[in-house]
Amino acid sequence: MSQPQVYETRRGEIRTETLADGSVVKLNTDSKIEVQLGWKTRELKLVSGEARFDVAHDPRKPFIVETDDGTVKALGTSFIVRNESEKTTVILLKGKVGINPAHGSDPGLTKVLEPGERAVIASSRKVSIDRPELKAITAWEEGKVLFSNTPLPQAIAEMNRYSGKPIVLKSQRAGGVTVSGTFRTGDSHEFARSVVHLNKLQLRDTGSGLEIRN
Repeated sequence: MSQPQVYETRRGEIRTETLADGSVVKLNTDSKIEVQLGWKTRELKLVSGEARFDVAHDPRKPFIVETDDGTVKALGTSFIVRNESEKTTVILLKGKVGINPAHGSDPGLTKVLEPGERAVIASSRKVSIDRPELKAITAWEEGKVLFSNTPLPQAIAEMNRYSGKPIVLKSQRAGGVTVSGTFRTGDSHEFARSVVHLNKLQLRDTGSGLEIRN
């Protein structure tokens, strides 16, 4: 088998690629995929990060996206896959996909998503399904991050995905703070300034990062 075509993005970069079969892949920040388009299948591995896949319809060649946690199989559809430590998240935007946890050859383990559903595949092979707010899920495609009563540590982790100057939380009291609002990806300063202003905290720029303190 030939070597896969590799596409990747730097931190803070978003990149769109049109594959040879007409499918479109949009890579989020700090992401990497390997693509092999064969005679019988279209196989992609999301090595790290997050990507949206708008799949060109071809029933003769299943479109398969793999991570360490499992596989996503589609014919013609749009979906987002996010590969994180110990879990993979799949959000179906339109069409239909089948999901199998890693090493799950038993057909009974396959989960079929409907548009608007999100599946989280844990390393334990457990699959949970819910319906998130799609506007927040897809905000990164417009260079935005949308939070709605999001715990501050989780919001900081999301903002740090896009910036080379990380935010560090140095306040135990602020651990219980929640964040709501829309921020530009990579604009850690504005995010941090908003948090400290609304919660009467302190912000310190160390040069290599931003510290939120009491």
